[in-house]
Amino acid sequence: MPGHNHVGSLRLIHVGKQTSEPRNVKASQLEREENGFASVPKSVGHVTPRVLYVYQGDWPRNATRVRKQTQALAANGFSVRLLAGNPNHKPRHEHTEWMEIERVPALARGRLGRALGFPLFVNPFWLWQIMRAARRFRANCLIVRDLPLAPAVLLVGKTLGIPVHYEMADVYPVAMRANRAEYPGLASRLARNAHVAERLDRAVIRGATSVFVVSDESRARCLELGAASDAVAVIGNTPARLTDLSHMPSFPADLAGWEDRTIVLFLGNLLADRGLTQAVEAMSLTRVAAPTLALAIVGDGPEEPKLAAQIDSLGLRDRVRLLGWKGHEDHEAYYRHAAIGLLPFLSTEHINITLPNKLFDYMGAALPVVATDVRPLRRILLETGAGVLVPPGNAAALADALVALAGDPERRRALGAAGRAAVERDYSWDKDRARLLRQVRRSIENAG
Repeated sequence: MPGHNHVGSLRLIHVGKQTSEPRNVKASQLEREENGFASVPKSVGHVTPRVLYVYQGDWPRNATRVRKQTQALAANGFSVRLLAGNPNHKPRHEHTEWMEIERVPALARGRLGRALGFPLFVNPFWLWQIMRAARRFRANCLIVRDLPLAPAVLLVGKTLGIPVHYEMADVYPVAMRANRAEYPGLASRLARNAHVAERLDRAVIRGATSVFVVSDESRARCLELGAASDAVAVIGNTPARLTDLSHMPSFPADLAGWEDRTIVLFLGNLLADRGLTQAVEAMSLTRVAAPTLALAIVGDGPEEPKLAAQIDSLGLRDRVRLLGWKGHEDHEAYYRHAAIGLLPFLSTEHINITLPNKLFDYMGAALPVVATDVRPLRRILLETGAGVLVPPGNAAALADALVALAGDPERRRALGAAGRAAVERDYSWDKDRARLLRQVRRSIENAG
């Protein structure tokens, strides 16, 4: 594949070489016991292709794309193992229905442990864990989620001679610039230096076997940075499973008292560029014109304390609730009992090249979408007729749009139906899954 062996100016750290020689039965048994896993599965007549997916996060939190991609691979003949971070001292080994999970060792709490475990580019701790996991799993393909661990995974892939796919859920250098104020302190700012990240991002984009991006805008950026056209695939944030509109789950307990309210739902990370302070302000402005409106915010993040203080200062506890993070399996109840899906994002460099999962999740749940007029959201909503656009950062305009939709159930139904039809017809996970499988299969075949 184009550029597979290029790692820019990164130096190769030699950690040993891969061998295809058979190991004796006793050694294999000991290794399996140490791993906590069963033996690597084999298909009849050939070795099952094995994908090691490297995710710095705390599985399963904030891992919607990881879940969808690993499930797709496992359902199509791949053996999948996830190597994940372990900030909360979870069990090292775990099984899901479709893959094995190996978490890195939990380090001592405190500054030293955080420094040793921070997934910063070529952290020796992570480099060793990735190499060890890849060799023990006998992986013949690596996928790495986001930039911090991508250089280390590229080094491992080059050492072992196997393809590496860069899953760019977030465009890290751009996101760093947009949200840098949320990480105060000299050490944090050095670790999140956008200039260093930009150079590494360019090297990884050029060096990876392929890059998975979420939008056409992000793909265009990769091509500008020197990636080969056939090496950048849009794997969209489309839902793997559509909300079942024939089934109404129980009303969520943390929405109690809002059974007769018109619920506006935001589901996602609470970051500064999400525009949630403007959303809370808009709810204050709708008190008189739409007294039954209520905003449910599902998710967590650095903005949560600020939002809680704002809600209290505006006296909005009866109209806005912060519900915290919810597992993926719990989301459907919130979709089904909401009336409007909200994406009040600010217009930042990062927001203008990404597309959130929740846009397509709202559409798949037949929720009308109220979103700010930023480039990718505008493109999808104008094309599908699934929602309403408002100027970013304008609380008054957002309030007007919410009041208008709250008083017009017929329009809400029409917008929701258009969104559902668009997801079923054009923004289907079946298409994104096919692109994912094609890239991974081709890379393994080309690697020989």
